[in-house]
Formats: sequence, C-alpha cells, structure tokens
Amino acid sequence: MPDEEARLTPPATLALLEGADAAICLECGRESGAIVSRRKAGTWLTLTARGRAAHAGTERERGRSALVALAREALRIEAEVHDARPGLSATITQLHAGDVKNTVPDAAWATVDLRAATSDDLAWAFARVAAFAAHDGIALARSDDAGFPAMERADALVDATLEELRALGEPALEETAGGVSDGSWTSHVGVPTVDGLGPVGGRDHSPEEYGLVPSVAPRIETVVRLARHLGG
Repeated sequence: MPDEEARLTPPATLALLEGADAAICLECGRESGAIVSRRKAGTWLTLTARGRAAHAGTERERGRSALVALAREALRIEAEVHDARPGLSATITQLHAGDVKNTVPDAAWATVDLRAATSDDLAWAFARVAAFAAHDGIALARSDDAGFPAMERADALVDATLEELRALGEPALEETAGGVSDGSWTSHVGVPTVDGLGPVGGRDHSPEEYGLVPSVAPRIETVVRLARHLGG
C-alpha cells in the first residue's frame, strides 16, 4: 500500500533514484483520462494550544480556553493564507479540544492542509500559519513538517507519454494535481517524472472512489511503450 500521504519525508530509497533517466509513477489517472504532468507542493501541519482548565459553571473566568484561541487561529489561517497566492489553499481539516463537557478546555489541537503551486509559495504559507496573535494565557505552536515539493513538468517525457497515448487511441491529456506523490520527490532531485499512469478513476478519498477496469490494459501498454521509448 502506498504510504506517501501518511508521511512528510522523502522515500527511504530516494538516493538510489538520483541520476535515473526517468520516473514513471502509477498513481491513478484523472477522471478525464489525463495523466499528471505537474503536482502542487503540500504539507499537513499540526497546531497545538495550551491554556488553563477551570470549572465552566463556577470559575469560568479563571480558565483560559485553548479551544477558543485555536478556533480563532483556524479562522485567521483560512482567511489570511487561503487564496493569498494563485493556486494556494489552506484548509483546516481537524479540530479537537477538551476531555469533559463541564470544563474550560486547557488543550486543543488542529491540522491544516496546505497546497501551493510552487515550493516557494508553500514556504510562505508555512511561515504565515505560525504568525499567531496574542491570546491571554495561551501558548500556541506549529509543527515543522516541511512537506512535499512541487512536481515540475518534464517536457520531453510528458510529450512522449502523450504521443504514446495518442497512438493507442487514448485521451492525450494532462492535468496538474493538487495531491502529492513520490513523483514529487523524484522531480525534486532532478529526475524527469510523469505521473498518473495508473488506471483511470476518480472521487479520491470518498465513499464513491472508483477505478475503471477497461483502462487498465491501455495504461499497461502505455508504460511498456514508454519504457521502450526511453530504452531506445
């Protein structure tokens, strides 16, 4: 099972791939049948808040709510970072706080999903996430998960792949993906990379996720022809 969206570090074997002629990644094809020629940079950051617990009914004023502080920062991040640059997104995906229902919560944590068209834009967003406001009695922190670099278009390799698809009567289309893959890392170390050569499908990470069985054989044939092209 691929693990690239469960970690934020390069593959352990990345050094073995440096200097390779090409990297062919078998992530799923797009719903349109397109391959993936570019990918956004991305990371998932954990935000934490520490405050002071107090009884919500009798001593509310003595507490310092980690939940309220982190909720305010979550709204700030989505308002300030999301769409601040072309292709940049910031999405709060988790927010948890408190242990019991009658106490001002003294701890909270959240996650933010960042995607950017370039690695430079991701670095800018990374810094802005941690530009926390002052919250009385609250300590806020952000994890340092730098995440995945952007996958750049490898012109010759992508063009050759589209030509092979065209020769097979398949859609000769390409798209930029918001998701990351190990192709992000091979591209980062200078290996020409093309992605999305797995079966065509869609609705990723939802109950309706699917793959089209009839697309499997043409995709395999495309990879075989592309390997022969590279070998020649």
